[in-house]
Amino acid sequence: MKNKNKTMNEKWKEIGILLANDSKIKISCPVCKYKQLEVVDIDAESETDVNLFERVIFCSNCNGRIYLRMHHKNE
Repeated sequence: MKNKNKTMNEKWKEIGILLANDSKIKISCPVCKYKQLEVVDIDAESETDVNLFERVIFCSNCNGRIYLRMHHKNE
């Protein structure tokens, strides 16, 4: 069971890296493998860092999800 969790954590880590760089790519849920993951960006309420936001990556079928804290790119 521990190996299975480690493998799942590694999958979520890889997905987080991919979707951190491009939120529009389509990736199937690593948990249920049924639906594509959805991505929602939410501005973080930070008085000290206005560029901070959270990227929520989730499956609407099985509720698998991860959260990334990110910074908006300066353009």
